[in-house]
Amino acid sequence: MADTKENYNEADNSEVEAAPQGDLVIPRPCPICGVTINGKAALVEIPHFKEVAHLTLDCGNCGNKTESYKSGHRVEDKGTKMTLKMESKRDFERLVLKGEHCTMEIPSLGLEVPPEALPARYMSIADFLHQTLTDVLRHAQATGRGGNSDLKQWVQKMMAFMDGDMLPATLILTDPAGNTYLESFSAPEKDATIETEEYERSVADNKRVNASYDSPFA
Repeated sequence: MADTKENYNEADNSEVEAAPQGDLVIPRPCPICGVTINGKAALVEIPHFKEVAHLTLDCGNCGNKTESYKSGHRVEDKGTKMTLKMESKRDFERLVLKGEHCTMEIPSLGLEVPPEALPARYMSIADFLHQTLTDVLRHAQATGRGGNSDLKQWVQKMMAFMDGDMLPATLILTDPAGNTYLESFSAPEKDATIETEEYERSVADNKRVNASYDSPFA
């Protein structure tokens, strides 16, 4: 995979080597135990979108398994804001490539997931919601807020939403780097339920997104 190797050579050539399967091996510390392990990286084509770099880490020391994504085309000229009108439970099946700078919002739930709360992932809307709920409950348990009445009400509301009881609803994905993808059910034709806007980044956004792409998988 000559193209893949060329993309990753932008980092540190001494760290990058070809894996037997044609992927690349990039030494990285395990985010859980800190032991240096070999991450496997490759370019993946997202249909009707573009190539993205996919890194997987499988730690033999602590058993942690993680994956992350980064655009193979770096930062787009403008940021993007995608608004999905969720009308049926089928919308939960839509795949989302959430860029590392993307904020996910569902106003009717009072839900706003900032970029740092969820890493760049490629999964269905349903899986993102399940992951968000799991993370909220873990944090509540760790901070002793598991019995909070407001939290219980929100969890019940979230579960009702995931069951489709609160549709229609709106999902908003805002990415200043322009590297977030939302699956269209009518691609390559326009999906009437998805509205996409491009916008000029602020000075602060420009500094943040460009710095994060200086070194792949930093």
